[in-house]
Amino acid sequence: MNAALSTRLDAFTGLCAVALGEAMLDSYLHGTSRRRCREGAAPVLDVEWQDDFPGGAANTAANLGALGARVRLLSAIGRDHEGRRLCASLRACGVPTANLYCARGRTTLTKQRLVAEGRLMVRFDRGSTGAIDPIAETWLASRLTAAWQQAQAVVISDYAYGVLTPALVTTLERLQATTPRVLVVDARHPTRYAQVGATVVKPNFAEAAELLEEPLLPADRVGWVEAHCDALLARTGAALVAVTLDSEGAIVCCREQGTLRIPALACPECHPVGAGDTFAAALALALAAGAGTEEAMELATVAAGVAVSSPGTARCSLDALRTALTANAPFSLRCGGAESGN
Repeated sequence: MNAALSTRLDAFTGLCAVALGEAMLDSYLHGTSRRRCREGAAPVLDVEWQDDFPGGAANTAANLGALGARVRLLSAIGRDHEGRRLCASLRACGVPTANLYCARGRTTLTKQRLVAEGRLMVRFDRGSTGAIDPIAETWLASRLTAAWQQAQAVVISDYAYGVLTPALVTTLERLQATTPRVLVVDARHPTRYAQVGATVVKPNFAEAAELLEEPLLPADRVGWVEAHCDALLARTGAALVAVTLDSEGAIVCCREQGTLRIPALACPECHPVGAGDTFAAALALALAAGAGTEEAMELATVAAGVAVSSPGTARCSLDALRTALTANAPFSLRCGGAESGN
């Protein structure tokens, strides 16, 4: 790894970052399944252990912290058993929970997976998906305004489950207009942020196609993104649109430079849950540390590759990112070349 890139990673440590959006509990029940139940044609899972991980915006926050940032997570959860387990998993990752609003009448978003011998059998989703109440909305807007003053990077994880209300989006627009920050938006409906002034909007391919009302998903994903670069920029209002293409890497649409193609790292056994959160966190910190567009995208891609190589919900530490960049020297050395503006 070259000295310039090492210095860039050193700059991650101490950056202040905010994650705002729907915090979730990702829970995994692991066991064996070698028989079927008598009351129906369904397998029986003999549970041997359970793992809990921060999910959604909570996973974004965990990644920001693992990459060296001082992180604040802003979200709303329920006053329930799942909320307490989520807080415990966040504290285990070193993420403070003081900015989580525990709302009465709200249940914590939870994704519970049943896994037999490493194979996913089924996933159960539950939790409140309606808009948060006005009290929670006001509380989060106040916390966001306070956190914004110290932040160098802000990541929005909007799954359309009720935390990012129109009033909070308006608060984001006001803060970004008066005190601009590196703002990465990962949202199910990116057009909600067209007036916010995002640095980067990060849709996956399906979200990008939906954004432009594409009726069918094209087989040539790379060609489609390249052909629709200007339209994606116009619809999102962002300076950059980073379309992630899983095994095909990512393509960045830039207002002045056209498109940049970033290849994915080879991953023999991938566990992709939460990889987008890792990508968004690393991208935000790289840009906040002064990286150019291409360098930031490559760092984010390597971080996501590290995360998906481990089971469970994806996370990448700063040390693991350093190791991966050293192991993939040709890829990382390219980061030391010409840096695009962002």
